[in-house]
Amino acid sequence: MPFLLPVLGILFGLALIVSAVLSRPWSRIRPLIGTAIILAILALLIAQERTYAQIDLNPTIPRGESLAGAWRRERTILTLATSGRWQCAQVERGEAPCDADVRSGRWSFHDGEVELLDSIGARVLSMPVITDHGGYRLLKVPDPDPDSWDVSHGYERVSSESH
Repeated sequence: MPFLLPVLGILFGLALIVSAVLSRPWSRIRPLIGTAIILAILALLIAQERTYAQIDLNPTIPRGESLAGAWRRERTILTLATSGRWQCAQVERGEAPCDADVRSGRWSFHDGEVELLDSIGARVLSMPVITDHGGYRLLKVPDPDPDSWDVSHGYERVSSESH
């Protein structure tokens, strides 16, 4: 949630409360509306903070091979093999990288990201690895700024591949 919107909402709620106290005749509905706005914004902020409290955008991953296995996002399955190969399986419409012409290649892990390469070594996609409630998740992100990441939509691990 952008920082400015909750601040403006709280200031608006406070303005309603103050204007109600200073008005003649005294208004009963304005302070109730102002209080309701402030409480609703605070409830939304607390709920969002609780949602993101269990997310680690920079987890410690001992070995890249520990990420091998099947990953699912909606109806798309991305498989990362311990051999360093990746492959897509999909039903109906796919999610990136499985929505492109290249649906297999090599993968590697470095700097907190899984990098997918096609068969000739051209980069297809880089996906940051995060943890959500202790489980790994791969994200397709529009840019490297973590503030723009939608951590609720990503590939979730379905199964891990044993070594």
